[in-house]
Amino acid sequence: MPQTSTLTEFVLATHFETDLPFRVMDLADWARTFAEDFPVAEQLPTLARIDLTANPFQMMLVQEPILPMMRLTSADGSFYLKLQTDRFALGWARTTLAGAPDAYPGFDGMLERWSQVSAKFETWLKTRTNLSATTRLIELAYFNLRPFPTDGRGATLSEVFSFMKPVGRKLNAFQANWTEFLEPSPTAARVTMSAGVTMIEGDRGGFTFNFFGFSPVSGSITGRETRSAVTALHGRILDMYEATIISDNV
Repeated sequence: MPQTSTLTEFVLATHFETDLPFRVMDLADWARTFAEDFPVAEQLPTLARIDLTANPFQMMLVQEPILPMMRLTSADGSFYLKLQTDRFALGWARTTLAGAPDAYPGFDGMLERWSQVSAKFETWLKTRTNLSATTRLIELAYFNLRPFPTDGRGATLSEVFSFMKPVGRKLNAFQANWTEFLEPSPTAARVTMSAGVTMIEGDRGGFTFNFFGFSPVSGSITGRETRSAVTALHGRILDMYEATIISDNV
């Protein structure tokens, strides 16, 4: 399995066209269905519905949520599923400290896992509720953190971000967003990179560079259009990464 020292989390999610009418017992049954691979269950606050018509990051809560988000995690903490009435997600999360190598399946590996869990989810949904979910939006996100050097020599933005140049200034905070649309339309698929500086342990900090991709889709969770949208978002994220991030070969 590939190794990464900067990736901290990967998320692939489908957002449904309409909210699914889950009940508490439905979520409990869903948890039992996936318990073999994801035995740890917990409740999380409900996330707001994402609306691309305003701007890349505006999220609108269109109605008061009735049920919380459910998260199921693998025994080793590396993989998780999330479900709420308007979305279903698969994720990978780092289990070692940022900066240390950690095993990550890679995009192709995560896409294969997505095919498996989304097909299982569709089967469960049809059996449990006699409903089928239609996708309206695909989300693909990468969260990265590169800790500052531990040798005391300090760190500069120009060592990580290719769009920066040395200016000899000491910064206490930094944040920048970079958005690209895949097509010339206000509702088109887009990827946003959010770069910045964060504190992670005591007075130790690191550089963050996170990528958020969203693509409108109309079709089934496991359909060809959904897979094509995910692949297109991934391709643009790679292009933006190579154009903006100075690789440390990990």
